[in-house]
Amino acid sequence: MKNKALFENIINWQMENLSLGSRSLGKPIIVEEVEEIEKMIDESFPEDLLEIFEKANGQNEKTKKMLFLGLEYMNSQQIIKHLEFCNSLIKSEIQVSDKSDSIINKIARFYISKAPKHSLLGLKKNWYKIEFKCGIGNYEGPYLYINSNTTNKERTSFRIDDYSKIKQSIKELQQIENNSWDTLNFVIFANGKIQTERKKNEFSAPKSKPQKSIKEIYFYNKWIPFISDVGGNYIGYDLDPDENGTKGQIIIFGRDELQSTVVAKSLTEFLTRISDDLSFNNGEYLINRNHLFDNIKSLK
Repeated sequence: MKNKALFENIINWQMENLSLGSRSLGKPIIVEEVEEIEKMIDESFPEDLLEIFEKANGQNEKTKKMLFLGLEYMNSQQIIKHLEFCNSLIKSEIQVSDKSDSIINKIARFYISKAPKHSLLGLKKNWYKIEFKCGIGNYEGPYLYINSNTTNKERTSFRIDDYSKIKQSIKELQQIENNSWDTLNFVIFANGKIQTERKKNEFSAPKSKPQKSIKEIYFYNKWIPFISDVGGNYIGYDLDPDENGTKGQIIIFGRDELQSTVVAKSLTEFLTRISDDLSFNNGEYLINRNHLFDNIKSLK
């Protein structure tokens, strides 16, 4: 129960020195919430981390003060929401369904119906090909190529104000193809030929500090966040480190972190460092300097 005692020391110090209210802690986590998280991480909830959640499942929602030295101590529902987001980022190999062609043709017909027609006949296509990209809530183009010699600089665009007729079709196509892509690239030729390319969004990965200790990705469903700066950055428990890391290491990661950082090899080591600095330095190093994340990174 060492982690629980260390956590209590950190909370008690804040009550004595930072006017943290005695009712700031949330209620203990319940079995059903633990089981829901376990389903999302596909393994048991770490026992050492569970110690502090059995003391308090996050901070009291009514408290005005952040519970962890100015940062938010997350509750199980916030953790679940974050893990759901992580799982949504997982893309399988591109998968095409038997129903895909009919939906793709429906999307193509929509764009063809919006394209300019021959000024005299009104039916004949007045273009060689159309290019565009589409995804859920994402539309680029469409671009019109008048003939086979038209370059990208010479192409023109035409405006579509209402995409409501194909929004559901795009969503359905992505679902039946197991969310294996983010964007569909289309080329539609005047002779009826349709070319499509499914693309996944690519993001530059953050580096690991130390090298090869943390998986070089921004978010991962094997990282359990328990402290947040409420800006998309977290302190978390790493269940699946890279080759030089240690399972159970505590890491800082998130949207604004150009490199993910190991700040302790275990939860006990992490809480001990925080508790010792508060006890022996009266929090001067942790609280009265930069962003707490930066202070923790350099805390020895």
